[in-house]
Amino acid sequence: MNHQSDTKNKTLNQPTTSGVPGTGKTKKLSGAARRKLKKMRKEAGSSRQPGFSSPTLDQSASGKQISASPTKAVSKAGTQKRHWSESSTRKKFKTGTETNTRTFSEVTTGFRMAIIHEDLGITLSEEETGKIQTWILDRIDNISIGAVSPKFIECLHREGALHITCADQVSVDWLRSELSGATPWEGGKLRFVEERDLSKTIRAHAWIPESQEEPETVLRRIEIQNVGVATSNWQVIERKANGRGQTLIVLMNQTSWDKMGDCCSHRPYVNLTRATFKLLSNMKVGGKKR
Repeated sequence: MNHQSDTKNKTLNQPTTSGVPGTGKTKKLSGAARRKLKKMRKEAGSSRQPGFSSPTLDQSASGKQISASPTKAVSKAGTQKRHWSESSTRKKFKTGTETNTRTFSEVTTGFRMAIIHEDLGITLSEEETGKIQTWILDRIDNISIGAVSPKFIECLHREGALHITCADQVSVDWLRSELSGATPWEGGKLRFVEERDLSKTIRAHAWIPESQEEPETVLRRIEIQNVGVATSNWQVIERKANGRGQTLIVLMNQTSWDKMGDCCSHRPYVNLTRATFKLLSNMKVGGKKR
């Protein structure tokens, strides 16, 4: 009796199906058998012991086994997409200092300019930029009422220059006119440039063949002979001449470098030949390399 009981339990735990004789293939379960097996699995799912495998796996029409994975099914069912609100990723505009009263609109619509030393290798100290601000206020005091109304949004000393944001083009033109040839202190010759050109000062090597002229003459001829190339803000900081020509190291802003590239691929016409300019490095005001 015990032997028969063990045999019966074994049969229940490990049901078998008959196959096709001589082929070694398992016979595909009928639809009713598959539904019955599915019901048995469902009833036994909560009490199934670890390591206990399903008696029989369903098979597809192609004969491949389809594994049942209750754990994965629960994992997939429990997975939810994360919803992001617009406010959670919105970037906030930083106003800079606590005493700053600028609005975002004013900063983005103003004309960002900078006042620097005429010699690009020299930085302006905070004391010197303070003198410039005082000088500008004195010039405003000398304006007749109704003549012109210069307006400024911000003025501060940063990285060896006086950064000033003009409210409109009229203010830009007025300040440029006042600064032309001005010296707020002895030896304080200044340049008035766009802020975007300030951070990228180009240092270029120029080869001028068959030339022994002074650098000022060479730069003027380059501007005359190449439409669109302005050399007024260029500065020659080194010169070496030999029997075949001369080499110049020239400082210029990014805009001038780009325009020369568009105009003549950095090979401007000069005298009766062409010069060759090559980029050496990008620099910040004060000679610090970028």
